[in-house]
Amino acid sequence: MTPAITESAMFTGLRAFLLAVAPSGAEVVQGLGNRVPMPAAGTLVVMTELRREQMAQTTHAYRPDDDKEDIARSTAVHFQLDVYGETAGDTAQVITNLLRDAWGVDFLAPHNIAPLYATDPVSMPLIAGEMQYVQRRVISIALHANLIVTVPAEFADNLITTLVEVT
Repeated sequence: MTPAITESAMFTGLRAFLLAVAPSGAEVVQGLGNRVPMPAAGTLVVMTELRREQMAQTTHAYRPDDDKEDIARSTAVHFQLDVYGETAGDTAQVITNLLRDAWGVDFLAPHNIAPLYATDPVSMPLIAGEMQYVQRRVISIALHANLIVTVPAEFADNLITTLVEVT
């Protein structure tokens, strides 16, 4: 069984947003890749999922027409965005502003996710393999998703009753 909104779909929606707001030619990649060098792009955004947090109890929607039941869980999916490059500060500010605005909500709606919050960017430069400082801004964000799992279900659409005389 797979949720209606998969992890891959959430990354795809977030990546589309980031590509739309980052400078032309920026690279946006999913984090935690091992033994992969940093891309040579001027601006790089790395998306890393941190955790999922249940926001409400599960709900059930019954679909007797196709013998299914949808079990939904309102979830906050937390990400860390690492923005690298000479324009990291400006790019991070654009990301934060637009995730806090209706523009970001409208952009992400077709992907069935919505921004909940974005922290202010934090400067966290690092030393690259060439022993040079690399500009980096870190943003924590949360996206809302209704994670729906569909399961088989049985329904009764006809009831046959008989009377039994009790003595």
